[in-house]
Amino acid sequence: MRIEESCTFPIPAEEAFDYITNLDNWPHYWPGFVRFEDGEHSQWGVPGGAVTPVIRLMGRDVPLHITLQEFERGRIVRYMSQQPGLADAYHERRFSAIPGGCAYRAVVSSKPRWKWLGIYDRLLVRRAVKRTLQRTIANLQAVFAKKQSYA
Repeated sequence: MRIEESCTFPIPAEEAFDYITNLDNWPHYWPGFVRFEDGEHSQWGVPGGAVTPVIRLMGRDVPLHITLQEFERGRIVRYMSQQPGLADAYHERRFSAIPGGCAYRAVVSSKPRWKWLGIYDRLLVRRAVKRTLQRTIANLQAVFAKKQSYA
């Protein structure tokens, strides 16, 4: 199962990368972000580093354990997320310089579980992930539009 969303931002790729990967900014654009688990983000930015944000899903706070796999400044971030009760998900964020800004692509992939859980994954989880990616991109576009108006 692969979900992908793309857009362009009116800022340079490195600036978009720096903003999106800075943990201090996650509450400003990540839908449902609640907090980080205490003291777990000191190694972010280094492959193998981990962080556990807590997000609000269906009325409850859920920890999402994220382990960084690849981190190439200004270009790509790859990480795996684990959430109680769901299949592991693999995430990729790509940043490419284009005239006047940045092309951004967000991908989430996972292997649906088997039997009836697979139906749940293919229908409900897929829809929720797609909606979250779309809302995240809309939030980022609003943030970057404000940054441009102050420039």
